[in-house]
Amino acid sequence: MKGLSNSELRDTSQEFIETYLDVVLHQCFAYEPEKYCKITEDELPAFKQDKILALINRLVELEKGPLEGYVKANHSEALNDIHNLLKKVHSVTVNLNPEYLYLGVDEISDERQFDLAIIRVIAGATVVTLDPEWFSHEGPAAGALDWVEPSEKLQKKMRTALEIAQEEGTKLPILFEKQLGLLARGIPIIGQHKPTEKLLQLMVREITLISNQLFTISNSGKNRFPAKAIVAIGEILNLKLPTERTISKMQEKIETEVGPNESPLSDNINNISP
Repeated sequence: MKGLSNSELRDTSQEFIETYLDVVLHQCFAYEPEKYCKITEDELPAFKQDKILALINRLVELEKGPLEGYVKANHSEALNDIHNLLKKVHSVTVNLNPEYLYLGVDEISDERQFDLAIIRVIAGATVVTLDPEWFSHEGPAAGALDWVEPSEKLQKKMRTALEIAQEEGTKLPILFEKQLGLLARGIPIIGQHKPTEKLLQLMVREITLISNQLFTISNSGKNRFPAKAIVAIGEILNLKLPTERTISKMQEKIETEVGPNESPLSDNINNISP
């Protein structure tokens, strides 16, 4: 399979996430409809059957999606490393999280769900890294976007303009004068963001939140996604990453900053306003 440009990889990852989240939603309605909607006993059998058929259709779409094939064809070594780190390292025990995924079901094996969960982690890391600006609603709070503040050069010019106007006795419209004053003090007059330059931190944060959601992990008392697996994901994204020790320290810091119920940015893949 041919390589993908960054924009193509971003779009393919976004498509995968949209379908994956649909699968999770259809699982909820297919296996526990009473928990998520009001429905009578008489309506229940037909409703569950409809949702199971919808689930199967979305699973077929997920299987046909190009992202997994691209990763297997172009980054097989990195993907194999991730699988081995999660499945075959004796000191690491990784299972699917039964609070998020339905296990032991007929439509898809647990092993296949595990494989798709790994691709979900890769897809989430990809979209936030390649296009942090997409997440305009939740991005600022998550560190994907930074506030644009007036530069020192602009502040100096605004101060100069105000001083000259005062020296020459030139009256300015009140609102305009207040706006110049704000800029002179380094305060933006409209909200404006730019993509963060801390892409590594953003990627590690996203991987941490997705892995907390999809897996239960036990390794050396840290119970976190292996730093070596994050390095492998970075290789897929052509990112130059620091040492595993540095990534582990970043994970530790991120764990103190995110709440227990905080969702990954890529869960809101359509960037819907809260």
